[in-house]
Amino acid sequence: MNDNQEQKKPEGTPEAENAQSAAQAEPFEPIRAAVKTSKDDFRELMYFNLLYRRTYMMVAVVLFAVLSCVVIAQGVFFGGQKDLLFLVCLFFLITLVILFVQIEATSKKFGKVGEENAPARDYVIDRDGIKSELPDGTLGCAQWSLFREAYETERQFFFFASSRQALVIGKRYLGSGDAARLRKLVYESMGKRFKIKAKLEK
Repeated sequence: MNDNQEQKKPEGTPEAENAQSAAQAEPFEPIRAAVKTSKDDFRELMYFNLLYRRTYMMVAVVLFAVLSCVVIAQGVFFGGQKDLLFLVCLFFLITLVILFVQIEATSKKFGKVGEENAPARDYVIDRDGIKSELPDGTLGCAQWSLFREAYETERQFFFFASSRQALVIGKRYLGSGDAARLRKLVYESMGKRFKIKAKLEK
């Protein structure tokens, strides 16, 4: 059972509101991380956004890919009809391959432009939100209400401010025990907008 399930209380009830207020009142030592997004982080974000963010999308893509392979194999090797369904399946597989090639090419380009040149960015995460220094030297804060959704995977925390743009916090940049602390903080701050896509230790 993950932390979401263990801590979940019916929202809108006095019990849930009191629990949230109590959690907010507890002192919290800020989490500090110097994050440098690599091409692997960027690739993982793109694949996550395309396939893993919505479970039904992954299931649909896999099922249609299998169906397309069967239809094309019948048409090419077993004398099946090369009709409209055959052409649709062929187009789907070609599009899927092109999409994966584009993701890999974009990731490599990001690595050359971003990973090698961009310095690590310092983040301070607390009950107010995720804070970082802006280009003009001032301290900016992305409050928790700004994020539409947040996800935890095996290696990352993704914070989506829009449907495509996300802030990536790699777990490798967090100190010992900070991943669990961040998970608890995000759940208390975002509730149902935070989803865990990772197997957590019991």
